[in-house]
Amino acid sequence: MRAIEFGGTIMQGGQIALPPEIVARIPAGEHLRVFVMWEPSGEDSGVLIEDGHVTALTLAVIDVPKEDEKGNDGHGSKIIVIPFDGAAMDRDLAHVE
Repeated sequence: MRAIEFGGTIMQGGQIALPPEIVARIPAGEHLRVFVMWEPSGEDSGVLIEDGHVTALTLAVIDVPKEDEKGNDGHGSKIIVIPFDGAAMDRDLAHVE
C-alpha cells in the first residue's frame, strides 16, 4: 500500500475532488482507501495512533462559546478522551470494497 498526501475538496454530494496530477499516479482499477483529515475550526482535537491503529480520539470542550471565554471567570475547558478500537475496525473493513 502506498500513501499519497494531497489537498482536495469534498463536493456537495460527498465526492472527493482529486487533483489531476494525483489521478494520473493511480493505476486504473486500483482499489483506494481514503483517509480524510481536516483542520478543525478552532477546536482542539487529536487522534492517538498505536501500532498503526487509532486507539483514541481527543476533543476539547468548554461550557461557554469559545469567544465568551475570558479566563479566570469560572468557566473552563476539559479534554474528552474517546477510546476507539481501530485494530478491530481495520480487521472488520479489510475485505470491504
